[in-house]
Amino acid sequence: MNKALFLTLIIILSAMAVFSARADNLSDRLRGRILLQTESKGEAWYVNPVNKKRLYLGRTADAFAIMRNLGWV
Repeated sequence: MNKALFLTLIIILSAMAVFSARADNLSDRLRGRILLQTESKGEAWYVNPVNKKRLYLGRTADAFAIMRNLGWV
């Protein structure tokens, strides 16, 4: 019983490490890009290349303000 529990725990931790590495890799590949989310409401997001957080590009004025403020990047 203990061996099975230990093996299951190792498998789960390994899967979590692989998933985390893939997520980091995806955010590295998408930084500095504009993402279009067309399935729901046609939203646009900008992935900040410095902190890899996405910023919502709602109205046109908001999008221009974000791009103007982050233009130094």
